[in-house]
Amino acid sequence: MSLLDTVELQGIRGVGVGPQNANVIEFLSPLTIICGPNGAGKTTIIEALKYVTTGELPKGSFQAFIHDMRLADRTRVDASVKLKFKDIKGRCCVVTRRLMQSKGAKGKVTNKSEESTIAIEKEPGEWKSLSSKVIDCRKEILNLLGLPAAILEYVVFCHQEESSWPLDEPKKLKERFDEIFQVTGYVKAIEVLKKELKENLHNECVNLKILVARNEKEISLNESALKEKFTQKAEKVVELEKAEMLRKRHDMVEAERQILVDQIKNFSVADYEGNIDELKHEIESILQSDEFENAQRNRERIDLEIETLNNKIKKYMSKKEMLNNEIVQLKSVQMMREKLNIEKKQCLEKCSRNFDLKSEHLIVYISNSYKADLQAERERLQLVCQEEIDGISERLAQITFTAEMKSKECKRLERDISAAEFDLLEASTSLQELNHLQNEISEQEKVLETLQNNERLTKSVQNLKDERDDIASKIEKLKKECRIKENAEEIENKINEKNNELKKFEEQLHALKSKHRSSFLQIFNSEEPEFPLCGKPFISSDQLNIHIRKIMRNLTAAEDEFKIREKEISRIQFTISQISREIDQLSEQTASYRQKIKKFCMFSKVVTHENEVETRLNEVKTLLKKSQQDSGRVDGCAYLYEQWDEEVAMKKCCPLCERPCENTEDSMILREKLKLRKSNLPKEAETLLRKMKNYEDMHNELMEIMPYVGMLEKSNREKEHLQENLIKAEEKMRQLEGEFSKAKSERDTLFEKSNVIRDVQTDASLMDNIWKSVSCSKRSIQLLNAEVDFETCSERSLNEIRKEIKINEERFKEMIDELDMVQAAAYEKNKLIEKLNGTKEQRMKLGDKILRLDSFKKVLNVRQKEYQEVVEELKKITLKQPIVEQELQAKKEERSILQNRNINKEAELMRLLRDLEDSAKELESLDVKLQNMGDGSEDIKLREEDLSKVNTEIDMCNAKICQLMGQIDYLSSKQERKHRLEDQLRKLELQERIRILDQSLEDTKWHGKPYAELKKEHDVLLNKLTELQLIVENKKGIYCEQKKRLVVLEKTLSSAEYAKFKEDFKKEVVKKCVTTKTIEDLMNYIRVVDDSVVKFHAQKMEEINEVLGSLWEKVYHGSDIETIQIKSESAGEMEKKKSYNYRVVMYVNGTEIDMPGRCSAGQKMLASILIRIALSDVFCDKCSIIALDEPTTNLDVLKVENLGDMLADIISVRCSNNAKTFQLIVITHDSRFVEHLRQLCRPEWVYSVSKNSEGLSRVKRHRNLEDAAMREE
Repeated sequence: MSLLDTVELQGIRGVGVGPQNANVIEFLSPLTIICGPNGAGKTTIIEALKYVTTGELPKGSFQAFIHDMRLADRTRVDASVKLKFKDIKGRCCVVTRRLMQSKGAKGKVTNKSEESTIAIEKEPGEWKSLSSKVIDCRKEILNLLGLPAAILEYVVFCHQEESSWPLDEPKKLKERFDEIFQVTGYVKAIEVLKKELKENLHNECVNLKILVARNEKEISLNESALKEKFTQKAEKVVELEKAEMLRKRHDMVEAERQILVDQIKNFSVADYEGNIDELKHEIESILQSDEFENAQRNRERIDLEIETLNNKIKKYMSKKEMLNNEIVQLKSVQMMREKLNIEKKQCLEKCSRNFDLKSEHLIVYISNSYKADLQAERERLQLVCQEEIDGISERLAQITFTAEMKSKECKRLERDISAAEFDLLEASTSLQELNHLQNEISEQEKVLETLQNNERLTKSVQNLKDERDDIASKIEKLKKECRIKENAEEIENKINEKNNELKKFEEQLHALKSKHRSSFLQIFNSEEPEFPLCGKPFISSDQLNIHIRKIMRNLTAAEDEFKIREKEISRIQFTISQISREIDQLSEQTASYRQKIKKFCMFSKVVTHENEVETRLNEVKTLLKKSQQDSGRVDGCAYLYEQWDEEVAMKKCCPLCERPCENTEDSMILREKLKLRKSNLPKEAETLLRKMKNYEDMHNELMEIMPYVGMLEKSNREKEHLQENLIKAEEKMRQLEGEFSKAKSERDTLFEKSNVIRDVQTDASLMDNIWKSVSCSKRSIQLLNAEVDFETCSERSLNEIRKEIKINEERFKEMIDELDMVQAAAYEKNKLIEKLNGTKEQRMKLGDKILRLDSFKKVLNVRQKEYQEVVEELKKITLKQPIVEQELQAKKEERSILQNRNINKEAELMRLLRDLEDSAKELESLDVKLQNMGDGSEDIKLREEDLSKVNTEIDMCNAKICQLMGQIDYLSSKQERKHRLEDQLRKLELQERIRILDQSLEDTKWHGKPYAELKKEHDVLLNKLTELQLIVENKKGIYCEQKKRLVVLEKTLSSAEYAKFKEDFKKEVVKKCVTTKTIEDLMNYIRVVDDSVVKFHAQKMEEINEVLGSLWEKVYHGSDIETIQIKSESAGEMEKKKSYNYRVVMYVNGTEIDMPGRCSAGQKMLASILIRIALSDVFCDKCSIIALDEPTTNLDVLKVENLGDMLADIISVRCSNNAKTFQLIVITHDSRFVEHLRQLCRPEWVYSVSKNSEGLSRVKRHRNLEDAAMREE
């Protein structure tokens, strides 16, 4: 572990020239503090350290770094920086760098860097010196320190002006992180490896040209075969469409026939023996007969009578409902009367018990002696007022009930009127439609008669179909014969070519499968995977990509799960620490409460322990309450004894039982006893007062301490609750740690599996192409073997067969045209018959509606008259209702005024009569209520008799309605014959329609090859056509891919990079033969390098963010920023393994936000310091040194203290395992920060930098900074 020992500065900036002015700093481990005011020369120390280790001068001129000759008053200034340190092997090393500035005779200033030297102590007392003339001092020093140059420049010795570089613009941040990760060396290594692969491009280009030519030839052959299949398909499609058209027409006729047969089955009437005309004539005679008309008139009369009876029933029902309501009201009044009698009886019994009165007349007599006149007047006024209110209320209830009944009746009549109007409108329109339909029926029957006379149609259609089918079968046979003749020789040649191609492709596929057998076993659990690996043509299956996407999804999910578990662990750790702090706070609170309670118990004798406070307080309350009750009892006894003494003296009897005394001596004895009791009462009262005072004092003392007891119990409960939460949190912490390790192992496993899949992916497309070629070859051979049929070949020539086919096709077209004309005429006839049947059915429905037109009009007139009558009655009732309500309200107000007046007068009597008056008043109120409620038993009997009469009337009306319904059934039986004849007519018409449809079924029957066989042939041809299209498209895809690859290779070869490729190729031919096998593994080597770099980068970034997050939580105690991280993202798709973009982000409420430009200056400085410390922690494992120049810039007081605490924690952690292996150099002007660090870390001394009177920088060593003069040792 390398460490700094001593640095000596001479002639650097403000440091004077010569050994007497040299500044020497001896670095301490682990902490060296250098403080001083601004401009004293503190930053010069960092610049000197950076110069002596790297040889780089600070920004600006060479001349400014050397001490000014004018201040030194010399013509030559020699400057030097000497650093003594221990290297990574523990050896002592001394580095010396020298500078010189001189002024010539002509005043020209010359600056010069002199020879640098490195002295290394190989053995104790044996030194080895190295000069810059012999070695590169910069490299040698970096090797001795064990640090990369970027870490030394940007992390260890970072200038104050560049201390916030982590939050600079993205371009600079990327450049510095690339230097830290040494990306340039990686890029050069990859370029060297890729250069070795360029030699294979020429061979690949030649092979692709051969493959392109072969594929072009194969595509042309497949396209010719595809054209032939297209012609065959077109012929089959035409024939299939014809058969399909006839089948659909046949199915339509069959469906219609089935519907008609189902309708005939639904008719239950017997078949009519005559024909349709006879049946129609019989129906007309029935409709025109007198008996049928009389039945209609009787039916209308009965309907009118039934409607009249229904109206009567409705009126009786409304009357019945009104009587029921009245009966209910009367019964409720009767029940209230009985209840009042019971209350009166109970009141009399109570008065008899309390006042020893045997009759209510005594109560009335006593009360009337005081208020006879007032009571009579009040009763009279209340009775009159109540009678008036009851009368008005009864009128109002009748009016309200009547209004509700009338409004319901209006709504019902409105519904009936609207229904009747709708029926009337529908019947009136039906008459016009009936006339129009009658004209249509006559016209359609005339057209149908003309079509039925033409019997030639049915005969000519069948002959044409038979002749057409014969010609079609003959054409099919000739075409089949022609195709077999053409394909026989061509198929045999193709089979031989396909067998040779198949053998070659199988050998190539076997070689590739052997190469990746172990990878297949790991990915697909089988050494023989299912092809294709990268998808089939026209099918969206892609095994390898599916596995890749699945693995990547799982890997992403595992990464997310890993991060989530990591965050949860940090969150639960924070929760545990928070709960622990709260438990400590509660423990302190409970201790303070117990101290106060204990202090009270020491000075008080009431309780001795905190648990006795509440129990003792309840006991004191009980005793105090009892003492108060005893005191009241003593006062009552004194008053009672005085009363008894007066009664004994006046009445000469016992004050309790009122038994008279026999003589005066008895009364005197009784009075003496009372006086004795009365004389003892003051002592007893005084004793009770003393007890009450003691109890009140005890109660007050306990009430003072009771809040502390309550708070103590509350704190104990909260502490127990927090302890339970702490146990749960610790259990959850252990569970999360297990889940964290599980997520990490799952992530590593998925990462290894993704690498295996990428290895297979390089050759997957090639294996798929070979497999497709094998499959296509096998399928082609099978198809060709299936097509060979030499036995069916004809001996005739193709020209003869084609001529015969052409003649038959022309004849077939003529037959089709003639047959279409005949079938169109038959279709028109069937359509006309269907329309005629529908029109007749519609005519029958309209006739029924017209017959009921008169009844609809009569019903509508009756309903309208009733509605007008009900509306007029409702208007009259609604005008009466508000008048009655006003009268009722006025009477109620008058009653309330009267009651209030009587209450005021009775209040004067209540003070005199007390309990007796209450009883009398209660009885009087009960009597008043009983007088107001008359005996309603006779009214109830009268209402019940009226109700029975109404029920009798309703039963009579219902009986009449039943009789009329019987007459309707009798009339309906006479109309059954008419309905039966109509059903028979409908049945005959349907049978005639079925007969016509049977003839149409014969016309539409298909007489050619069965439809299923034609469909099967069509499907076979379609499958063959699809397979050929797949083969052609596959070959076109391979051809296009190879052609594109060829163009790319030609462009690459023609570029400037490969301009002299042929010459170089000739020169390196020998070398290529030797390294052929090595080149095959270069891609693997490149991938391994890529993976190792990516893994190294990801690992280091993860470590940096982990350290950075923990440091931020310790230092930053604000609530706005949760944590900060450094995000690395790939610069592009082509360079994703060698170039990254970096950015510093902060998390606010769980949201990721870029930190530059969105944070304060203090937050920026704090983040920069923490990032440098994190980089030092991760990269400086051999040289644990870091210098902080003015770290408190832009930080507030709290964050300065937090920064000091954090630095102290870092020092303690670094030094816990191996003492003094970490060096932290802090340069600052903040004396409070210095004092805070000194108290935390206790360094041996502190350095101060200041300017003397001559303007030279001086470094002094001190024990502490408490002295203003800072005494020098």
